[in-house]
Amino acid sequence: MSIKHIDGFDQYQGQSDQDLLAALAGAGYVCTTGLSIVPGRKADSFALELDVIAGAAGDSWSPRTNNAKSALNGAVVSATGRFVAVGDAGVAIYSDDLNTFLPLIMGVATNLSDIQWGNGVFIAVGGSGTIMRSTDGKNFAPITGPNAVDYLNAVETDGAGKWIAVGNNGSASGAIWTSTDDGLTWAAASGASAGDKVLNDVAFGGGTYVLVGVTGRIITTQDLTAFTQRTSGTTENILAVEVSDVGHWFVAVGNDLRRSINNGVTWAAAAVNVVSTFVNAMAFSDGRWIAVGNSGEITWSDDEDTWTAATVIGGGIGLNDVFALHSGQTGWVTVGEVPGAPGSSAAIYVSLAPPTTIKRTFTVTGNKFTVGWCHRATARGRVLSVKDVLDMDWPAQIDLTPTGGTVVHGVAIPARNIDYYYELVIDKTAMQAHLWINNTLDVSCPLPTGTDTKTSFEFTWMSENGAVSQIDDMVFVDDSTAGGATIVDRIGPVQIPLRLPTADTATAEWTTASGSAHWPMVGLLPPSDASYVRSGTSGKKDLYTSDTPLPEGAGTTLPIIAVGVVALALKGDIDNRQLGLLVGPNGSTQKEVVDTTLSIVPEYSFAVFEKAPGDVAWDATNTVSTPFGIAVRP
Repeated sequence: MSIKHIDGFDQYQGQSDQDLLAALAGAGYVCTTGLSIVPGRKADSFALELDVIAGAAGDSWSPRTNNAKSALNGAVVSATGRFVAVGDAGVAIYSDDLNTFLPLIMGVATNLSDIQWGNGVFIAVGGSGTIMRSTDGKNFAPITGPNAVDYLNAVETDGAGKWIAVGNNGSASGAIWTSTDDGLTWAAASGASAGDKVLNDVAFGGGTYVLVGVTGRIITTQDLTAFTQRTSGTTENILAVEVSDVGHWFVAVGNDLRRSINNGVTWAAAAVNVVSTFVNAMAFSDGRWIAVGNSGEITWSDDEDTWTAATVIGGGIGLNDVFALHSGQTGWVTVGEVPGAPGSSAAIYVSLAPPTTIKRTFTVTGNKFTVGWCHRATARGRVLSVKDVLDMDWPAQIDLTPTGGTVVHGVAIPARNIDYYYELVIDKTAMQAHLWINNTLDVSCPLPTGTDTKTSFEFTWMSENGAVSQIDDMVFVDDSTAGGATIVDRIGPVQIPLRLPTADTATAEWTTASGSAHWPMVGLLPPSDASYVRSGTSGKKDLYTSDTPLPEGAGTTLPIIAVGVVALALKGDIDNRQLGLLVGPNGSTQKEVVDTTLSIVPEYSFAVFEKAPGDVAWDATNTVSTPFGIAVRP
């Protein structure tokens, strides 16, 4: 049959979450925790819901579409959730939801290298002694510093009104500026003899500021007046520094890390080859370290020793900063640059709570196949990943990114909390993927080399970035024509009316839980544990008909493409009992699909018949008159 699999999760009625998970597993799905059933789009129906599960973010990252035309060098988010990023040529953007990004007019043309927030104040720093201050993250005013030729690489605060900025004096010597009035006035640090080398970064934790720079320079201070040079154990350039909530410090030396566990006094080698090039920035939150670098690399560690590659964004993207969210948000943001001619554009990637996922592998026998599903979500993020083929992201419009290739942007911008029906067509002959949204072709992309020889495709749907997503009405169709199949391409809009049994036929051979009629036992919505039919004899059948009318126009203006049979069933012990799903009266034309994996707990079995008995097309007459039912099989 061409329709290999259809799951209308509206069928899972009156069941617990665990029953649903068991049924999905029986149908070949692999599910993480965080799944549940919720009210569906119609009365007395349900849909599958993917809730974001608890835990540390950082495993999965999604791009954010923005219009910034320069590299972003630093970013931060305030306690109120306002995100602000700054970059080359005075470029700056802000966002209140990490989905929509708007430009900020900073009034400067110099490069802005870093920004931090604390005690209700944003401070951005950059070239030509630039300091910009804001209390709302939207309106920035310039602050005069002590030396207009200094280039400030980084800024940090204790969160209580004290600030420090570090960089160079326009040549090979370092610059250290401090403020004790929430960034309103600044002065060159006195007693900063250790600042004789260019300084790249600064961090604060445990009452200590740690400054790092070229030739292995590490400096500590507690009061912003007395500065002490520490022995780092390296003469290489140190690009980044960060501290954990237990006072463990890391500095980045190329692609390696060095660590201090005594507030920056002594340092030792800690981890090697954290990334393949340079670690440009680090951050710590909720027990997890994140490091980002050139070539779009992101790695994480929960024990400070083992570092795992979360993702390689690739495409020549350089990541310049990373920070953890807070105040009700759990996750991370990294920013950087996408090189291009004549310059760079901004890169923004977000990782919030780990995604809840549901995964299924489809075996393809033809050269073209379609997977369709209904989807809605409370927040944007990655929707789907097809292993080694493509990713489907929803930053604003829908993006398709072939594995190892370049993102292709769609046209439509799906709204949050609205149902959309997606049909992804994989054409192995043309080596193209086509995404249809609500029956309109929205975006196409090339397929990576080797897709044409694949026969198994692993689909993973997910709910990430704080979203609660709902998925329903999954369908899989390929272009093989075995078994008289007629559906060999994308289906388009369909209606799936539910027709419960309303009468027995003369072939009822099972026994009932009560009464003599069989159909009332199995025609309940939702099903009842006290109402059932049963049989332990191989070959015994129970057949029914339904007088539920078809939708108006069915069989004429609305073609009937298939008839499905759904049964909630279990076997009584661990024998190899199986369940046959039937359409048609007893005889040579009766059609059957056997569920060979019955469970000892209730699970749904589902069969689809594209042809009526006798291999004729379904129409309004035979759809209503054809019996349907079940059989015991050994």
